[in-house]
Amino acid sequence: MVASAPESSKIIWMKDGKIESDECKDLAAVLMDLGALDQLDSRGAECIICTEDRRKSAIESCINSINMSDKVKVISYNGISNAASAVAIKAMCELLPKHPIVIIHRDRDFLIDQEINAWGAEYRNRGMHIFSPPMCDVESYYCLPVHISSVYGISEEMAVQILEEVISQNEVELREKFRSKRREANLKFWKDGGGPGTAELWPESEPARLSCAYGKALISKLNDRMKDHPGGRKSLVAIPNAELARLLRNALVEAGIELSAHSLQ
Repeated sequence: MVASAPESSKIIWMKDGKIESDECKDLAAVLMDLGALDQLDSRGAECIICTEDRRKSAIESCINSINMSDKVKVISYNGISNAASAVAIKAMCELLPKHPIVIIHRDRDFLIDQEINAWGAEYRNRGMHIFSPPMCDVESYYCLPVHISSVYGISEEMAVQILEEVISQNEVELREKFRSKRREANLKFWKDGGGPGTAELWPESEPARLSCAYGKALISKLNDRMKDHPGGRKSLVAIPNAELARLLRNALVEAGIELSAHSLQ
């Protein structure tokens, strides 16, 4: 309806029978393009985490695990490189009853801290917070040996062995993905040169390791590797990841969200 509305039409946001704003047609169109319009509601969220991941369940399960689902809502949206997109979400949040705090999540994608800081500047300048955990992506945390051990009911030592085998078998693919992500970073953040070289961040002489692996690719390979394990193939995202939940808890505290007693345990 928003997309097909004539140019002369006006969109009015209402709450409790009262007009909140009647100048939001462009805002509504942007939110719709982002895939976020139908995810925002006014059910009392104190914080909204905007994530680039279409599959937001991995983050949502961690939020549930720290008993913050009543205060924190997770929405997925497109366009992490477009500051205007987050600004539109921020503007929409200001129409909600509690004017929730906004946290923007993006996968690290092998960016160094300097690059993440440059990317996040426009969001922080507009009062938003950044959540970009150190590992490549959310899925990487579900590939940690302690997590594999928990999901599949095997020893952590065996999980380490399996992880190392899978990484070693797929080193060529993982290294090419690393190069690809670093090329994108250099084009975006170092157009005039000066950025760290790919070989500097992952020397050819060094073997593949989890910190240099693209989790979205690795997690499916791990699950495939475990299909013959007693009990069969399971999903590594079936249970929340403790380390990711800890990082999310810290991010909420830094953003000023008051945690419940159960969340602090």
